Amino acid sequence: MPSWSSALSAICALDNTKLAPGSGRPYNVRMRTTLDLPADLVEEAKGLLGLHTKTEVVIAALRELVRARKRDGLKGLAGQVDVEVDIAASRRRPVARGSA
Repeated sequence: MPSWSSALSAICALDNTKLAPGSGRPYNVRMRTTLDLPADLVEEAKGLLGLHTKTEVVIAALRELVRARKRDGLKGLAGQVDVEVDIAASRRRPVARGSA
């Protein structure tokens, strides 16, 4: 069974929260910066994504870029990993309890 600290570390990894050295308490790492962005592009992205701030747009764009690169990296593994999966068994639905 995983320890509480390893579970907390896994949860924190999902949203870029770090654990403070020593205390092990979670904190979110933020970086303030100045960007020179095309106003029309930012406004278009805000409208398309339904976001309200430039910060939200930049964060969404960065997350999408990272997700796309990770996906491309996984695609590069196609045919290189041997996976044995029983497709028929994975498609069967479990029988609900109490039904006969």
